[in-house]
Amino acid sequence: MEEKSAEAVVFLDASVLVAAVLSPTGGSFRVIIESAVRGFLLITSRYAYRETEHTLVIKYPEKFIELQHIISHVVIVPDAPQKIVASVLPLIDFKDAPVFAAALAQKVHALLTLDRVHFIENQALQKNTPSLKILTPGDFIKIYFV
Repeated sequence: MEEKSAEAVVFLDASVLVAAVLSPTGGSFRVIIESAVRGFLLITSRYAYRETEHTLVIKYPEKFIELQHIISHVVIVPDAPQKIVASVLPLIDFKDAPVFAAALAQKVHALLTLDRVHFIENQALQKNTPSLKILTPGDFIKIYFV
């Protein structure tokens, strides 16, 4: 991935992508639409993107086509190496480990998610990766879209 030095890199979890598709008036959609002009490069991993596709196909098939508009604002990066995924398994649920590992591997400034239990309220993540901000889209907006 080519890094643009003027932009902060923000990783989007599948929950944020799904929410953006489902609610064009919500915070997730706003983050995706406004980030480029505010100096943020949005990324997600192949794993998170596949999770987004799966959720939409199963639960909201009528909204699947809207994902193409949303994802055009996001760079899809390779999944993290298995070594990094394995290293975070003690900190997070196994199905969320590939997402967290990808954010770490890409050295992002923030990880945006709506998953409070496994990410935001996870004290082990906060303690072991203090330089990585884990935020909801709403909190990200409050902090960075002033």
